[in-house]
Amino acid sequence: MTNLVVGIDVGGSKKGFHLVNMIPGSVGIRGIKHSQSVDDVLSLLGKLGREVLVAVDCPPKCQLSGDRTRFAERQLHQRGFRVQWTRRQSHDPAEWMQNGTALWTALAGLDGVSVIETFPRVATASLHGSGVVLPLTVFSPYTGRRDWKDFVDVAICAEVGDRYLRANAASVGFDPATGETDELGLIWF
Repeated sequence: MTNLVVGIDVGGSKKGFHLVNMIPGSVGIRGIKHSQSVDDVLSLLGKLGREVLVAVDCPPKCQLSGDRTRFAERQLHQRGFRVQWTRRQSHDPAEWMQNGTALWTALAGLDGVSVIETFPRVATASLHGSGVVLPLTVFSPYTGRRDWKDFVDVAICAEVGDRYLRANAASVGFDPATGETDELGLIWF
């Protein structure tokens, strides 16, 4: 049984990682945190306990092995969403996606941690039924508004994680008609 949902937004070396956590089935975000490195994120997760679902706003790999664009990203683009495309091996990866790959790799080695990819911009369209509350008091350690958008995004990631646990989240990356599956997995929203 999952005891905690953690939403994580991945940035480059200057921006780092933004995190929120909530208890599944609850309506309140319990805490927010900014971390500069993957090691900081792992340390924080170690303090939060076992059986954690991590909902990450970043692909699991920073580059694709094939010569086509990512299937899930094509599906999102066809729906009218702006996508930051995962690059093919012939192109240098974006720094934030390299940090995301490092995070996914580190999370894969943790017992009791499950990971899904989320896309907060797409999930925003599904918030009409959400009861999740982001109290302004959680922002008190972060007096500059620079980080606030990232914390809202990761609150949305956590909300998607909660819906995922209740089998109430949607995804792209699989076409039941053709059987095509995204090489990096599904994107949940």
